[in-house]
Amino acid sequence: MNTFFSRVLTKKIIDSSLKFAKDEKTKENIVTLSLIIPIIGIICMSVFLIPAIIMLIKHSSLSVSVGLMSFSLLGASLVIGYINCRIKYNDDGFVAKNFFGIKRKFKYADITGIRINQHETFLYVGKKKINIDEFAVGGKEFLKFVNKKYNQIYKENVPIVPVEKKDIFNGNLTEPENFKVLFIILYAVVAFLFIFFAAVLFTDTDVSVCVQDTMVSCHMAEEKLEMISADGKKYIVRNVPENYDISKIQNLVSENKTATFEVIKNTPEGKEPYFEIKTIECENNVILSKSEVKEFNKKSNLKLLFFVPGMFFVLVTIITLSLIIAARNAKKHPRIARIFFQKNQLTIYRDKKPHHKEKRS
Repeated sequence: MNTFFSRVLTKKIIDSSLKFAKDEKTKENIVTLSLIIPIIGIICMSVFLIPAIIMLIKHSSLSVSVGLMSFSLLGASLVIGYINCRIKYNDDGFVAKNFFGIKRKFKYADITGIRINQHETFLYVGKKKINIDEFAVGGKEFLKFVNKKYNQIYKENVPIVPVEKKDIFNGNLTEPENFKVLFIILYAVVAFLFIFFAAVLFTDTDVSVCVQDTMVSCHMAEEKLEMISADGKKYIVRNVPENYDISKIQNLVSENKTATFEVIKNTPEGKEPYFEIKTIECENNVILSKSEVKEFNKKSNLKLLFFVPGMFFVLVTIITLSLIIAARNAKKHPRIARIFFQKNQLTIYRDKKPHHKEKRS
């Protein structure tokens, strides 16, 4: 249901964007990307860049900021594409500027073919190809002009280059590019989860405080060192290895010494509050260092880091492989293919016409 909803929503966004692009006024003898492209790019940049700046300034979290900024580059690329990707043409030829701002000049006589895909058109000049996207404003006018000039030279239209049918889906999908984009998005989400979990697990955003207290008990319980103070407060150290020597900490209890603890207070819902220990010092001696505590948590955090995004990676891979296998074998197993795809997405149903029973006289 969620997949269907997201697909409908995505289609509506694309259709609305295309309508916006078609309604834009074309500039004479110039092909540019639609203004909707940088608008989407700026929105995308803002969604990731603003939180990145906030995390950097407010929490000094460099890893989270870098992760979020890397995703804002997608939006930046759309803005750069709008600025650089354009074509200028006249009676003598045309100049195409690519994403990196590199200009190439072409003559109409050198054109060798044209390939029309569902969402883009490629104009071939020898081994080079010029992309005219469906979001290109003035693209249709340019292609008509190109065909006109080519016809004047060679007395025929620009040769059609056949659409490449063989792909990972065996040519069985009507819109294969949409699913390739879907796969990229899904794996991008997995990458984002990995960066997010890495940032959360290995960045201390909680504020610690120093307290002085005297402990009356100390024991290990399920890889946790639990301590109880004289006034009944609970202190814990997480992920303590079994072979770790806790005798120094036990001595604090047996000798009834008051120590300084650097702690973070946790108040879980429905449970008693406790203090998570970061360091322990007593009489200017370090009993438990911050580096030791970080090392305790490192292994546990690494397990979580690879386990959670890893589960999503496996799930995405299963979905991806299932879609690819179902599409590749759509002709052999159409019923299985229909589980994953709608009829209008499969080429095996595209040319089939409904059969009507003849009326008896």
